Amino acid sequence: FACTKDTREHESILVVEAVPSTMHLGLLLLGPKPGKPLSYDRNFDPPKLVPAKGPEVDVFIVLKADDIDREVPANRWVQDSKTKEMKEGNTWVFAGSQFVEFREKQVYQADLNGSAISLVNFGDDLLTLPHTMTNANESHDKVWVPRTQAIPKVGTKVVIRLRPKPAD
Repeated sequence: FACTKDTREHESILVVEAVPSTMHLGLLLLGPKPGKPLSYDRNFDPPKLVPAKGPEVDVFIVLKADDIDREVPANRWVQDSKTKEMKEGNTWVFAGSQFVEFREKQVYQADLNGSAISLVNFGDDLLTLPHTMTNANESHDKVWVPRTQAIPKVGTKVVIRLRPKPAD
C-alpha cells in the first residue's frame, strides 16, 4: 500500500517521506508494542508460513479539500483485481519489521526495502495484514490493485494517519 522512495513504487499506491523506523518509533510512543512479521517455521517440510502478528492499527488517508481535512479509510483505495470488490476491513497489524545485518551494521529491514504498509507479506513489513499472503503468486488467489476511482491524481499530497486500536 505504502512504501518509501526508490523502493517499491511500481507496486504501491503511496510513497511515504518518513522512513519506516521513524513510523515505528511514532507507534511505540502511542503505546503498542510490535509483534512479528511473517516468517517460516522450518520444523516442517516444506517450511510452514507463520502469519504476521501484532497489535491492530487502523490506517487512514487525510486529504485536504477546501481547507477541510477529510479522513478516508485506506482500504477504500484497494480492490480485488478479479471481483473489483473493495478490500474489506481497514485494520493492519504492527508487525514491526526486524533488524538485520547490512554492511556490518544492524539496520531496520523495512528501511532498506521500503515496506511501510503492506497488503502482502514480505517478512520485513512495518504494518501488514495478518495472513500468509506473500509476494509469491501461488500463495493466494487475490491480487490487490488500486481502486483508481477513489484515489486523487498522482502528486496529490496526503497524510497517512495511523490509529492503534486499544488493547483488549
